[in-house]
Amino acid sequence: MSRVDMIKPGLFSPLQAAADQRRMEYDCKNECLIAEKTPIDYLFIGDSIINLWELGAFFSSAKGAMINRGAGGDTCMFLNKRLEADALQLKPNHIVMLIGVNDLFKMDPAYVQKRDLWAPEEIEEHVVQNIGEMAERCKQRGQSLVLCSILPTNRTQSEVNGIRNECIVRINAKLRETAATYGCMYADFHRHMTAEDGLTLRDGLSDDELHPHAEGYRLMASELRETLRVHGYTI
Repeated sequence: MSRVDMIKPGLFSPLQAAADQRRMEYDCKNECLIAEKTPIDYLFIGDSIINLWELGAFFSSAKGAMINRGAGGDTCMFLNKRLEADALQLKPNHIVMLIGVNDLFKMDPAYVQKRDLWAPEEIEEHVVQNIGEMAERCKQRGQSLVLCSILPTNRTQSEVNGIRNECIVRINAKLRETAATYGCMYADFHRHMTAEDGLTLRDGLSDDELHPHAEGYRLMASELRETLRVHGYTI
């Protein structure tokens, strides 16, 4: 029996893509889903914040599988490159996309050598452009998409924590506009997770000042359900 035709993006290793760590796993899983013609209701895609989300603890669906295609360390450019393979070819009813926070660490000298640092404005343009391209492709394919706001951070040991959080707010405002432009839904996780300053990740939602724990995910799940409900969907 011949194997199914499917899209494989290959490895991005010369470019040091974090998503390569899951490439074999996701190619294998994608082939299983395509070969078995598995109906998929929601497909979540993004970075480690998506990857660590135990979807079955918060959501269920009688309309199809709930698939997670998060990859720790992933960035907008590489998600753009793997979107076809890990999401669009699987033809889910809805894609839920959360990406961008790792791009913002390109401004932080604690993570990037000085000669490789990006200016906040460069990061902002890069993130919005790549997410816009993905939203446009989804619209062209008639694919339902939920764009999610980037979460706030509170890495107090970082000298650019405040600058990063201000950049996140600006990017999120543009992502809301992107969602309106391409007819996507927009889930505003950020507003539920900030301290009184409207910028910083508030206490009690994360163990490492970046990734949510169960309480953070509970808030995100609630916002996603409400966003979908307004548009006539359930999860």
